[in-house]
Amino acid sequence: MTSIVTPFPDPGRVFTDQSWMERVLASIAVVELEDGTTFPVVIPFEPAVGRLGERTRDVHTVFASADRMGFRLLPNGTVDFLGDPEFFELIHRAQRNQRSRSLTAFYEDQYAGFHSARTSGVLPDGCIEEFDPDLAWLDQDMIDDPAGDDGDDGDDLGFDVNAAVAATRETMPNGTPFTKVLTVDPSALLPRSNGTFTVWWEPASSTVLVTRND
Repeated sequence: MTSIVTPFPDPGRVFTDQSWMERVLASIAVVELEDGTTFPVVIPFEPAVGRLGERTRDVHTVFASADRMGFRLLPNGTVDFLGDPEFFELIHRAQRNQRSRSLTAFYEDQYAGFHSARTSGVLPDGCIEEFDPDLAWLDQDMIDDPAGDDGDDGDDLGFDVNAAVAATRETMPNGTPFTKVLTVDPSALLPRSNGTFTVWWEPASSTVLVTRND
């Protein structure tokens, strides 16, 4: 079971480099997993339009790509972004002296809206939803026996069951699977909602993965 330890934690206790991370990421909560592991849940203020990281492909990495960003959880409880800060369009454009007024205004609105919402100290209902591990068997059952008892492999339905299940999973570069922990709906926290997010955890490498859902 995942529980919320601290809603809206102090950014100084969440980010390894607050000087830039606080400008592009919202610190939603600190959560505790069933095994006692705690880590902060963060989401991006972007994208203004399109997909996260869509306009910064020149700095993409395995943990910083379209609608996907990874963090290393450090012993002091902070998270370090596993990518180039220029993955975020605000910083990318600023470094190249190309920042637009519309992007600046978007960030100002998102930042102000989030910090207004956090003054309540209470997360809105439905903002964080725990993934039910009791449902995990459904994915594995489809992988182990995609045909099912009736032998129907799904071809007549026009889709590949294994491919559909694989699309709902995330793995480390070495193939180690992430565990799906929770989903975040920031629509009540940000003036311009940019979709929902799924948070994943891989304990051996202390990696937190955040993926944006279409």
